[in-house]
Amino acid sequence: MIRQGAPDPARSMRADAQQNHRRILEAADQVFQREGFDAPLDLIVAAAGVGRTTFFRHFPDRQALLVQLLERSVDEVHEQAELNRDRDDGLLQILAFMADRIGMRAALVEYWNAADPSHPAVQAAFARTGMIFADVIARATGAGLCRPDLTATDIAMMARMIAAAVHGAPADDKASAARRAATLLLEGYAGTPG
Repeated sequence: MIRQGAPDPARSMRADAQQNHRRILEAADQVFQREGFDAPLDLIVAAAGVGRTTFFRHFPDRQALLVQLLERSVDEVHEQAELNRDRDDGLLQILAFMADRIGMRAALVEYWNAADPSHPAVQAAFARTGMIFADVIARATGAGLCRPDLTATDIAMMARMIAAAVHGAPADDKASAARRAATLLLEGYAGTPG
């Protein structure tokens, strides 16, 4: 995969350091979803099975960790776009994937939605997402599967709407709330809205 944006810091590390980096990100993802994004970093250290020194070598503070999780989320959307690039309905596939991820990572989504939109990580994520969606929107529009005036900014708005629906849902129902919200919104983005 050709990464659009900042270079992946894990790629320049030794194999064991790369593994630790991934383990910390996975642990942080799980801990933040369970405990919220203000969970003690020691919970992440314990869940990752690394020492504090190793943790802070990779992530000097909570913000650095949250930025890496945001970048990883955008990477996942990019991978989905690559997998669906030759499909007319690729946009719908990617949006469904995004809805699932918003439901799974509600705490992270809430954190970044509340962040200052001029934060460099937010701006970088928005720029990368716009580039990711340009081709799939054009293809879906050409196939008549979405309204002709749909833009990447609309996709970002849709993601915020799904996140708002998830915010009010019970903890054990966030994934289904995200899917339901996405279904309702997708009808509005369809090529022939009712």
